Amino acid sequence: MQTATLSSAPPDAQEQTSIESLGLTGTTLMQLWAIGVSSVSDLTAHNTDSLRKLLAESLNGSAAAHERIEKTLADIHAAMRVQNASLKPDPRPEPKVVEKSETQPQKRGRDFEPDHEWLDKVNEEAPRLNKDPLDPFYRDMKRYSRLLSRDEQTELGRSVREEKDEKLRMKARDILILHNLRLVLWIARKHLWATIAKKKEWSSLQLSDLVQEGTLGLMIAAERYDERKGFAFTTYAIWWIRSTISRAILDSGFIRVPVHMGELISKVRRAMNEIALREGRPPTIEEIGIAVEQDPKKVRQALKVAQVSASMVSLNDVIITDDSSEAERHEFIACEAFLRPDRALEAKQELDGACERLNRLTEMLYEDESISERNREMFVRFYGLDGSVTKKTLEHVAEGYGVTRELVRQVVGACWVKIQHAGLDMDHESVLTDLARIGELEKLAGKRVSAD
Repeated sequence: MQTATLSSAPPDAQEQTSIESLGLTGTTLMQLWAIGVSSVSDLTAHNTDSLRKLLAESLNGSAAAHERIEKTLADIHAAMRVQNASLKPDPRPEPKVVEKSETQPQKRGRDFEPDHEWLDKVNEEAPRLNKDPLDPFYRDMKRYSRLLSRDEQTELGRSVREEKDEKLRMKARDILILHNLRLVLWIARKHLWATIAKKKEWSSLQLSDLVQEGTLGLMIAAERYDERKGFAFTTYAIWWIRSTISRAILDSGFIRVPVHMGELISKVRRAMNEIALREGRPPTIEEIGIAVEQDPKKVRQALKVAQVSASMVSLNDVIITDDSSEAERHEFIACEAFLRPDRALEAKQELDGACERLNRLTEMLYEDESISERNREMFVRFYGLDGSVTKKTLEHVAEGYGVTRELVRQVVGACWVKIQHAGLDMDHESVLTDLARIGELEKLAGKRVSAD
């Protein structure tokens, strides 16, 4: 059965073929749409140089965009090679006729001086080589594109397992691997797009990284395949390829998630989607636990780990600003050493209000003649109203006066009853809140405060 390629398709079919069918990455698709390329016919109407110029214009020709453009062109060439298609060939520069001077003899040997301006111009006009790390992989995949039959897989698996000659055994193993490279590329692309869809962002692993990990899984499968089990080699290899790629994706995050926790997170997400579709509402923790056969405590832990992992971002991520320029994420983080004038004014007003309330509390405490001097000192020292602005413990105050902590608690309670009876709308919790805020507000307002 022959596979239809773009080059063999009629022109009308190519005009109707969307560029999504080429298997390009999401970044490449968005850049092609930005320059008006939406179909295969639009793409093949351009050559490499014209695409490079259009992409540079769409990105304002910044120096940082050069690497992105080259990666985009490499992705396009790789996808076209898989489809046995190609872009429009680049025009060849016309040969230049150099007229020999009759008056000046030609210099040879050590007297030769190269024309540096001409060499610079030739270097600028020379086509740039787009180096794709997957080029060797694509060449091997195209060279060994024939699919092995079931009998061939069985015979090669038997040779890998039973062959005594190491050279023959390695040759059979290599044949199994090389003729299934297409399977690795197919699974790697599926995992790449699945990762993008789940995280709502581009994966930290590129396609070349996933292909490398999948190839390692294919090599393990070729070593451990047992044809006596009765299943095909591709059925066994798929599991190993998926396993190595999945573990590589889990290990690629900013925080490494253990394999068992990553598998539990995948089960929890799958169960949440199924329950939400079936019930038409967000699922509860208990429902998710029943679906994945896990304790609700472990389900909460898995959701917390997934939330923390998803919220982690790199400070060096490139962000496209409103004017289409590029900047890294750390350039948008506000410096804590500087404060907006309106926030500083608000902090000062809030600080003045907290100090005024504490000063009013102290004044009413000393104005009430029914409270003894000793009880006032206990109250003031307990709440830090003596200028320290730091609350003390009952034990600390009791040791200073040689009494029990229960007596200190009763004295503080009795003082509050008299202060609130006098009409002050404050209590124990409000004083603690003001004390906690004063330290932070002092830093914002740039002033030190003492409660007299």
